[in-house]
Amino acid sequence: MKKVEIIQDIMIDVATGKSKPEDEEEDYIKIWKDAALQIRELEIIGFPITNPNNFRCLSHWKAHYSCELEKYQYRRDYVNDLYSNIINPINKATTRYHSIGSSVEDFVGYLKRYLTEAQSIPSISKLREETDQMVSTKNINASSPQRKIKELESISNSDLTELRIISPVISTGYSSQNEFYNNRTDVVILTALPKERDAILKYLESPQIVEYSGRTFHKASIETSKSETVYQAIILCLPSMGNNQAAIATQRAISEFNPSHIILVGIAGGVPKENSRYLGDIIVGEQIVDYALNKRVQAEQGHSQNQPRYQIYRPARVLLEAAKNLPLQNWAFCVKAQRPDGTTRRVNPAVHFGVIASGNTVIADQDLRDELKNDWSQLVGIEMEGAGAALAAYESDFMPGIFLVKGMCDWADGSKNDDWQQYAAETAASFVVELLRTAPFESTLELHPQSNHVSNQEALPQSNLKPQNLVNENPVKATSTVTTKNYSGKIKISICNKLVRDWEDLADYFDIKLHERETFDKGKEARRVWEWLEQRTKLHELEDAFIAIGREDLVEELNK
Repeated sequence: MKKVEIIQDIMIDVATGKSKPEDEEEDYIKIWKDAALQIRELEIIGFPITNPNNFRCLSHWKAHYSCELEKYQYRRDYVNDLYSNIINPINKATTRYHSIGSSVEDFVGYLKRYLTEAQSIPSISKLREETDQMVSTKNINASSPQRKIKELESISNSDLTELRIISPVISTGYSSQNEFYNNRTDVVILTALPKERDAILKYLESPQIVEYSGRTFHKASIETSKSETVYQAIILCLPSMGNNQAAIATQRAISEFNPSHIILVGIAGGVPKENSRYLGDIIVGEQIVDYALNKRVQAEQGHSQNQPRYQIYRPARVLLEAAKNLPLQNWAFCVKAQRPDGTTRRVNPAVHFGVIASGNTVIADQDLRDELKNDWSQLVGIEMEGAGAALAAYESDFMPGIFLVKGMCDWADGSKNDDWQQYAAETAASFVVELLRTAPFESTLELHPQSNHVSNQEALPQSNLKPQNLVNENPVKATSTVTTKNYSGKIKISICNKLVRDWEDLADYFDIKLHERETFDKGKEARRVWEWLEQRTKLHELEDAFIAIGREDLVEELNK
């Protein structure tokens, strides 16, 4: 409880200008990790609880409140409500425990019950946010929703029944994050511009429009070359360009849809290379480099200058390898748009792999482009969303694979224009869709227990969906069968305590990437490996893994 209060104080101070994010960052991250770990341990032993705070660092929190919470009071309300679904049940269970002299077992029962009830109650700040959205988009009378909010604010936490009656009146479709966890989405496709989104939709079969929590996006099923695998995809368009928006959208997509991969698709400025790169070609990031960070240093003769502090991110290896092996005819011949230079059917687009630089500025400056090229000899393009999405993916608890594919629409210099944007957007879209059709990774969607099919709606919570223009109401083909196995919290604790330093061998066995291992808390690496496997429904592979690394004793422990 004390840690939560400190976290809330820091967040409020930063959001209201009392403190600078950089001054509080170190303390915040440490306390956030401790609190998140305690919440996770409660979840493991059976409590219906999840960490409601997805802001792993204050820069993410700042990016969110700067865009979503205009007033200081809204920011305070947001923070105060953030942990309310945990704090209020604990307080209620504690009060009841002391008032009637219950046993510890009774206290645990009270707490589980109150936590379960709290998960279905939207917070006051959420209700205010949705009410504001209703007012701005539907032009309704503002007085009625605001009065509802004031009524809600006066309701005590014990009045759960009454709150359930009132909240649907002003809710526009709020849903707990937990609803998504059992219905994982295979891939989220992010675009920065509507024309990029429309290009993707053009190459998908029967995409559907979905309204959820006041937002509109698209979903689609992608049939693959493996008859038993059908990916469920969500297509999201950012409200505006830039790494900040991409980071926010990625963080929200991960928490809501829990995808195994996130792919950024669209257009970018290319870096010319004589007789080998042409407008309309595809660039694929083998490295995503954030070039926007700088350090101001003292130079000669008292002058100061900016020194780049590049941040490097790497894409999902499974998608990168599949992209390098994708035949040209699979996607280039499918492009429907016409080349602006009149060379359609005579010139085919090519694919270039290398470094893609990412910043928050539209680049039409040859000098800056060449400066980046001097630092990164394998530079193939410059864009504005990849680094933000990669950072959010790297720092999330689920760590989905990230992938960046863009079509070159200009040379990021003074000749920049819009002539090639449509064609470049479509070449990137065709490439990504055909790449997914090769089934480069295993689908992790769970099959319905009473059926061998996954319905079109299964990847999203049912109560708040409003699909439109449904073309096919029949279930799509089954995804690949996933064997699931769950172990008790006691077994997990025992295994992790005994694994000790062999966690690295286990991580090697499952090919856990280095950047993912770097996020593991020191001294708790074995737990993080277990959770990594749990998130990917791979716990059933542990027996074979333990045998492979010479820890047969742990196999016996698993089977107790």
